[in-house]
Parts: sequence; C-alpha cells; structure tokens
Amino acid sequence: MKTICVLIFASCFCVFSLYTYGADNSPLDRRARLKTELQFDEWIGKTRDGQHIFLLQLDMGALIPDDVEMKVRLLDAPVRTFRVFCERKKDNAKACRMSFEFRVFASMKEARELMLVYIENMAAPLPYLKKQWAKENVDYGDVSFGSNLWGLGNVLVELENRTHDKILVNEVFKSIDKSLRRLPETKPQRFLPEGFSLRKAGIEKGGTWELTMGKLPENGTVFLSAKDCGISQVAEKVIRLSPHEMLKQPTVLSLIIIRKEKESQVFQVALSE
Repeated sequence: MKTICVLIFASCFCVFSLYTYGADNSPLDRRARLKTELQFDEWIGKTRDGQHIFLLQLDMGALIPDDVEMKVRLLDAPVRTFRVFCERKKDNAKACRMSFEFRVFASMKEARELMLVYIENMAAPLPYLKKQWAKENVDYGDVSFGSNLWGLGNVLVELENRTHDKILVNEVFKSIDKSLRRLPETKPQRFLPEGFSLRKAGIEKGGTWELTMGKLPENGTVFLSAKDCGISQVAEKVIRLSPHEMLKQPTVLSLIIIRKEKESQVFQVALSE
C-alpha cells in the first residue's frame, strides 16, 4: 500500500511539474533560455580591443605580483586545471589569502561554453547575480561576471567559494590580466623560434593558417597574441589561426615568453598572402 501511494505521489508531481514549467524544462532548454537572458551570442567571441590571447604554457609565478607567495597544483581534470593558493604576509597582521582555479582550453569558445555552465549552476537567482556583477564592475578579462568568474582568451578563472582578501584578489587578477595583454618591453624578433613553422591552410584569401609548435621552454609563461584573429588548438602540436575577413592589413602573430627572473622574449610574424 505504501509503495502504491509513493507511485501515485510521484506521478502527480510529474504532472504538476509539466503543467507548471512546461515540457521545455530539460537542461538543454534551460541552457538556451540562459543564453538568451545573458546575451551569450554577444560575448562568446568577445575580446578586448580585438586582441585574441591563447595560452600555451603556464608559469603562474611570472604573472602575479612579486610580493605574493603562491602554491600551484595541477588537478586531474578533463582540461588543464591549476589550483592556485596565494598569500601575502604582513608584519604583525593576519596574512591575506585567496585561492582560485585556472583552466586552459583548446579554444576560447570552449572556455565560454563552460563559463555558461558555471553560471547555470550558481545557487543564487540570476537577477541577484546580475546586481552583484554590476556592483563589482571588475575591469579585467575579456568577459567577467564579478571577480568570481572571468575569462581571457582560452583561459577561464574561477575564484573559489571561501573567504578572500578583496584587495589581494583584485591585485592578483589584474596582474594576470595585464601580463597576458601587453607586449614585454623588449625588441621583437621577426621570426619564429626554432622548431616552429607556419603555413597557409586554405587557398581562399584570408583563409586559415596553421602553426606547428616546436619544443616549448622548460619554464616561463608562453602565449600567442593576434589582433582580429581566432586562435584554437586542433592537435597536440598544431594551432589554427583564423584572421577575420575584410582586414586591410596582414594579421601579426606574436609568440610571447614571460619569465620571472629572465628577460622576456617576443617573436613576431605576419600572416601575409
């Protein structure tokens, strides 16, 4: 008898849910509504000033302020994921701490899609979240939803849910953003490093290019930067470059190596016909 009552209750609940929420309440339908609500199509490919950043190798010590101590741990995850613990010690005062996860994807599109999933799984209602994001008004990343979640190129940064020092969070995240945006103050070399090669992959004008990577340096942060040019990884050692149509000037691809205690390097080549 008890089993029958449970089955009747479950059936009534399903009918009530269908009547209340409609038949389009599947995860895919909810994701579609969220995309519309957040105007996802406007920022899935958004970059600041048209500059596309693509991280190849991470050395977090080369990106954060010198007075911040840190520990980095590579997690076992489907995408390259680093858990970063930062601390700034003060004389006769409580140390400032923060922790975040730093994910590196094969493309900017993949990073933005996962960003949407994180927002979907946030416990707070979307109207409340929007107010909080507007209140924080952070100025780092290509796309940001407060300091808790922001993206730059193929990178996604998520602040972990625990007590943080807001000043430290702001300084560390701004330092990462700035380090991956600006060209180091060193004379660029007009060629690629040894072992790297570039070829035109399509016969049409503009078309796509493929960068075959050589051996990366043992240490240092390594990334690509190009204006108005999509960048994605299509194989272990192959990067696809897709210049935007109707560009008047050839796209310049920069390969940048930043080291903490050594001079940075910049290699530049033009994607000319």
